Amino acid sequence: MEFRLRPFHITPGDEPFAESGALSGAVMSWKRKLAIALHDYVVAKIEQRARAATGGCVQIENFVLHLSTLTADACGITLRGTEPTSSPPLVRADQLTVRLKILSLWRRKVNLNQIILRHPVVNLLVGKDGTTNLPSPPRKRTDSSTSVFDRGIQHFLLTNGEIYYHDVKRPLDLELHDVKLEIKSELASNRYDGTISYRNGHLQYCDAKPLAHDLHASFNASPSEFMLKPLVLTIASSIIQLEGNVRNYSGPVTDATYKITIHTQDSQSVLKIPSIPPGTITLAGSLRYEPPKSAGGESRGDSKPDQSLLLRDFEREIPV
Repeated sequence: MEFRLRPFHITPGDEPFAESGALSGAVMSWKRKLAIALHDYVVAKIEQRARAATGGCVQIENFVLHLSTLTADACGITLRGTEPTSSPPLVRADQLTVRLKILSLWRRKVNLNQIILRHPVVNLLVGKDGTTNLPSPPRKRTDSSTSVFDRGIQHFLLTNGEIYYHDVKRPLDLELHDVKLEIKSELASNRYDGTISYRNGHLQYCDAKPLAHDLHASFNASPSEFMLKPLVLTIASSIIQLEGNVRNYSGPVTDATYKITIHTQDSQSVLKIPSIPPGTITLAGSLRYEPPKSAGGESRGDSKPDQSLLLRDFEREIPV
């Protein structure tokens, strides 16, 4: 069974209140008005709760409920922060899909099973005084200690995202395109596997030439450990690679390895300094961090870096 609320379309085989036999025009008109009223009520409630949670102005163009799959679609979502009304909103998304899972009919227990956010566009602004257009959500007092691993969400997908960052204070401009974040969990498992990526990113500082960059990373997380495997950031023709893990979140112990390969030709175009000699700089190493034994006590090594530097193919000697 499926209910489609406004816009209210009736097509053969997909009537929201389909019944055998002919219905009078008055009854059909009443049902349409009821569906529209229900739609407006649900949307108003969602917007009200979203405003209370974010502190911003939230608007939803349309809402569709699919009872057969326990799925709801909110379309045309807009979140406005403190930016001027003439500016693009803080967040605009084409569609948010939420799927529920019934755990117990007797206890009326339902979990949030899947979240899909399609084409979100984020516009973050920083003014000359350092203030942003982020809204100020109300402070909430809660005693809930539910872990994110116990919330039952088995699939989260953010796809085709865009991020625009404009900082007047620094000044700095950043664009990220084709942003994707996906996190999955197997049934009855408290371990999550995920990927995050973006393409065609651009970073510009002052009047320097925009710097193109892409990112891709895989990770998995459990209640006891987070693993990054690996993160690859490509900046022009230079590459940064990072792998590592964090154990024991309450007193995190971190191990990581990295490799940074810089082609100085990239710096020539960005910094507009043609005198930089062409060549390759490779910096590789590892690091380990352990928290102190006690608040004021001695450290167990804190950080232990181990690195090496390699310069090659330079046309002239550079002191290091």
